[in-house]
Amino acid sequence: MRTLADGTELRFDSVTDDACDLLAAFAPNGAHLAVLSDGPEGEQVTVSILDLPGGERRRLWTGQGGATPVGMLSWSPDGRFIAAGFENDDEDPVTVILDVESGREVARYELMESLSASQGAWLGDHEHLVVPLIFEGVRPPLLAIDVESGVRRRVNDDVSAPGGVHGVVGGQILGPFPPNGIGITALDGSGQQLLLTHPPLPTLHVVDVADV
Repeated sequence: MRTLADGTELRFDSVTDDACDLLAAFAPNGAHLAVLSDGPEGEQVTVSILDLPGGERRRLWTGQGGATPVGMLSWSPDGRFIAAGFENDDEDPVTVILDVESGREVARYELMESLSASQGAWLGDHEHLVVPLIFEGVRPPLLAIDVESGVRRRVNDDVSAPGGVHGVVGGQILGPFPPNGIGITALDGSGQQLLLTHPPLPTLHVVDVADV
């Protein structure tokens, strides 16, 4: 962990030599760090919570599957839930919602990908954003799912994300702008604005924001 203001760094080791920490996400209060780890041979995926700044680690949840560097990890804005995206044994995407206090699996979404932006993957405290792998139409819909009630709703227009979705920030979609850009657009597709461009290679899989 590197503090941008003064350049200080803290390093946290994995639990064992067989585990590999792949993703991390700050809690809304900045006092904790969620970590997504891959176990031996990619057979298990683990979510842990580190207390900051000391780095004391608590294992929150372990499941069958494998984490990937282009997976997903985020906290709900109220800090009650953690969403983790990984692949099952068939290499299909899975998203689980975990209760931070108990480690209980509150919800599981098969064949649905969470958004890569850890600060842009929720609408309010309890609606998590996912993109289904199976859908009708030209582009996949962006769905908001209430993690407690299970109620789902579509939040974007079919033309609002020309290249996909990384996150939703301030009511606007953050996503790729083909061929080599990142931009924002309103949920109804209006007001498309290119924010930056990048070289054709490498491909950007994860884009995040510092503040929402």
